[in-house]
Amino acid sequence: MTTQIERGFNVVTFGKPATKLEAHIIKVATAWSDGEGNQPLDTLEDVYAALQREKQLYCTDHPRVKVTSIMIVKSVHGPNHRKILIKSSEQLVASAVIDFLL
Repeated sequence: MTTQIERGFNVVTFGKPATKLEAHIIKVATAWSDGEGNQPLDTLEDVYAALQREKQLYCTDHPRVKVTSIMIVKSVHGPNHRKILIKSSEQLVASAVIDFLL
């Protein structure tokens, strides 16, 4: 499923997230791509840093959840291929990809 694009990126999901933290991060990223929130998220670096902060805040609020239970990975292969992958550390494939538009 692909979200409506309000900012310079969109979120594409692939099936059900494996963990509640993963589901939360995908929900937040989707809301940001829809234009919600009041922080400037114009670049891959902005979104990546904001997702890392959100992950840390979630784990602080939920002490039984490990920060290492999901991975948020930047994938940059030239100017036309800029993505952030979100995946459970237990899964082989990403459950969501944040694709940056040119």
